[in-house]
Amino acid sequence: MKNVLFALTFISTTIMAAEYPIETYKAGLYLNQETTVCGRAVEVTKGKKQTFINIDGKYPNQKITFLIWDSNLSEFLNKYSSLSTLTNERVCAKGKIIKYKKQFQIIVNETKNMWVKP
Repeated sequence: MKNVLFALTFISTTIMAAEYPIETYKAGLYLNQETTVCGRAVEVTKGKKQTFINIDGKYPNQKITFLIWDSNLSEFLNKYSSLSTLTNERVCAKGKIIKYKKQFQIIVNETKNMWVKP
């Protein structure tokens, strides 16, 4: 019975993650799962080969980072003109939540997987 209850809880959590956006403070509950995360873009910084959009806090205190590789950057610049315009906006990203150097992140490869939420 305990295993059945665990399985049902896991399945319902996974289904909810796929259907409903989560807040950044819940990201750890969905580690290594595909989901949509929404939060306030606080900081946009350019790295050597990527752009970091830090959500709900400045580095190193962000709750999650949306990472865009330079190989995909032109597509995002076509959509947003400058990613700095996302600062202070509520932004959502869909993808797999991973952990890199103790920080949660979603690698966003396509513009359809990131949007500003009104």
